[in-house]
Amino acid sequence: MKCAKCGAEIKDGEKKCPECGEKRPGYFNFIKRRQLREQETAEILEKSYIHEEDVAAAGVSGLSVRYRGKVGEELVRSGIKLGISVLFMCACIAVIAIRQYTELLDGLDTLGTAIVLLGAFLLLFGNGASVANSSYFIARLNALKKQGLGVSKINYGKNPTAVYAGNVYEVSVSDTCPKCEQPTAMHIEQVQDMLVAVCNADRNHLFRLDKAFVLNAIMESEFKRTGLPYTPIVLESAKAEEGESESRESEREEASGESAAEKTENTAQDPAPAESRSEKGEKN
Repeated sequence: MKCAKCGAEIKDGEKKCPECGEKRPGYFNFIKRRQLREQETAEILEKSYIHEEDVAAAGVSGLSVRYRGKVGEELVRSGIKLGISVLFMCACIAVIAIRQYTELLDGLDTLGTAIVLLGAFLLLFGNGASVANSSYFIARLNALKKQGLGVSKINYGKNPTAVYAGNVYEVSVSDTCPKCEQPTAMHIEQVQDMLVAVCNADRNHLFRLDKAFVLNAIMESEFKRTGLPYTPIVLESAKAEEGESESRESEREEASGESAAEKTENTAQDPAPAESRSEKGEKN
């Protein structure tokens, strides 16, 4: 991991940066650790040898798309999970309040009281994290539902979630890392708005996934499952090639137009050939 202050490398087991002395983020500081990991991935991606190439050229062409159900069903399940977590939180708060302000738990000894309160606090914080996670998932899933067709990595540590035709899918990489000698699985991470296939053994092996390629795989999976017709989305690499070809054609047209204009100017400046033709006509 790199230091957030000076960018120096912090080895595993070290609590401080060897260069500037900045403390390493704690194990439970998930947000900070995730930000640093995304920053590190983005920096490595900029140096990646396939940063501007498409998936096929990179050697990662296999995606696995798993159908999870309807969007409404996923929202209901997440809502039920959210409600249960909220109820558990309320129960934990009630236990703590009962112990603090009533005499119902006075029969417990010190050890029993400590165990009850510790369990209540652990359940409270655990369900609080579950509430935050479920709320975030519901919000992002609703955003994808409004798009109609989209893919995003919603939950950290899990595969990206995609929505198409009112259905929810889970996307993963079925290919092994093309750079490793031994077959090594890969997972998908998201850096800003970019999906990246990352080798599980070596994080320096990064492969940019064209979103159009991922969306086409999702639509193809739905076509195989239900027969729903679809129109493939043009890949970014194909768009770039098309733009280059159009620019070359426009350059050729400009060059041909300039040459035609030069010929016209030369004809206007040199009227001798026209006069000679008229003289020949008079003689005849």
